[in-house]
Amino acid sequence: MVLNLFLKNTVRILQTLSLDVVMGALAMGLFALKWCNASLPRVWWLILAMAVWIIYTADHLIDSLKKKERAVIFRHRMHYRFRIPIAVFIVVLALITLTLSVIYLNQRIILAGALLGFTVLAYLLFIALFHLQEKYFLKELFIAIIYVLGIWLAPLVSGSGYLSGFTFVLLAGFTLLVFSEGVLVSRYEMELDKHDAHPSFARYFGDKTTGQIVKYILITVFITTIIMAFFTKSMYRTGFIIEAVMTIFLFLMLKIKKPLIKSDRYHLLGEMIFWLPALLHIFSLP
Repeated sequence: MVLNLFLKNTVRILQTLSLDVVMGALAMGLFALKWCNASLPRVWWLILAMAVWIIYTADHLIDSLKKKERAVIFRHRMHYRFRIPIAVFIVVLALITLTLSVIYLNQRIILAGALLGFTVLAYLLFIALFHLQEKYFLKELFIAIIYVLGIWLAPLVSGSGYLSGFTFVLLAGFTLLVFSEGVLVSRYEMELDKHDAHPSFARYFGDKTTGQIVKYILITVFITTIIMAFFTKSMYRTGFIIEAVMTIFLFLMLKIKKPLIKSDRYHLLGEMIFWLPALLHIFSLP
């Protein structure tokens, strides 16, 4: 009983701090390096982890300002309660991330990363300055695009591997999977989002339409990845198979809505699905 409570609270804290998201980003980073046949300085892993944490935490911090201490979503309450130390920590980590990037990464990665970073900064400022926390504008899709591009940017720029049209199909699939997971979470948190006046895909389109859209997206991604697997070879076929498996797990999440809401495990399951890309290092064929 005590152990279960401890584990539950530990998982909740890890999720509130977005550390499960960071783990998923690192797993996809492993996939990207293998796929692109890229070699990067070890410090890149630290830079990637800090960058992902900064983006997700800043976004949660902005969301927490709407209902403040009256928020019912736990991560919003915690981010608002500790908003000052969190904001300071974000600034410090951002400076460290920028410094390490300039020192250890090559110029092409820095320039591409700067462009992506300015895009994210503009997005966050745009939301804060125009109070768009209360309006819906496909936030899940923007986050999905930034998430995938942010992870794959350095491997793509530095790699010497498979950079054909298959790579772009793979990245489009990953983007749609990240988007689908975010939309599914918004579907499970509809009532909480209503109380916190938090706009989301599910609130905007409704529960039934949201489920239908995610279903068709997942079916499309699954069929596409299976077809691509037939036209690729060795490690790249394995990559598409892993993406197909991720799609199957997300489809299961779509179908078992009530048990996931009751157990409050949809966040953990959703993020764990994005740990699967790390398997490419283990199961890639010679």
